[in-house]
Amino acid sequence: MSDKKLVIIASTGESVIVRLCAYLQILNFLVYGMWLNMADSTVRKSATDRAMDAAITCFCQAGISNSSMEDIATEAGMARSTLYRYFKDKDELIIAVMEQEALSLAKELAIKIPIRKSFSEFIIEGMLLALIYVPEHPVLGKMFALDSLATSSRIVLMTNHLSQVGIDVVKPVIEAARLAKRVPQGLSAEYLMDWLIRVLFSLLTMPSDITQTYEQKRKLLESMLLPALLPTHK
Repeated sequence: MSDKKLVIIASTGESVIVRLCAYLQILNFLVYGMWLNMADSTVRKSATDRAMDAAITCFCQAGISNSSMEDIATEAGMARSTLYRYFKDKDELIIAVMEQEALSLAKELAIKIPIRKSFSEFIIEGMLLALIYVPEHPVLGKMFALDSLATSSRIVLMTNHLSQVGIDVVKPVIEAARLAKRVPQGLSAEYLMDWLIRVLFSLLTMPSDITQTYEQKRKLLESMLLPALLPTHK
């Protein structure tokens, strides 16, 4: 084989090796970038969880109104500026904690309601259970304490975050009841839950003289809710 051919072969082989090295370098960059994204996601999740756990600790110990972002950051073992990277303000942190705790409680209460109950009974029993368990809940109970009313009214009544938790639980039940023609066809999960949240908030924070006892609350809910939830027959 001539020297010229050997040079061409060597040159071609060198070119292939150079391209292969370039491809490997690009692959390393891609893998490293994916690793960084995964690591950042893990750190973010960990920091978010730490912040929420710290908020729960502070809320339970000092109440919502008396817990500052500085207190929560200190409890979480992070700088206040770091806490603000994950939650833009205290309201956003409260909402995240309340959504988490409300969803957990909603699932727990739904299991306590007998399956044989009709849809209207399911809603009424759920409301009555919430009126019992929410005040006793270590976190949610703080939300409805008298010293937290300014914050809770703003978050509960003026946003749909907590009602959305209820919608996620109630919507499948409404659809099943609608197929069985046991609820009004036009019943909206969104409107129903918005109304229920407002009633629940009122009964938890400012019960009247005729809604003090469990039986009084049941009578109110049955007299007002049953007619609205029963199917209309033409």
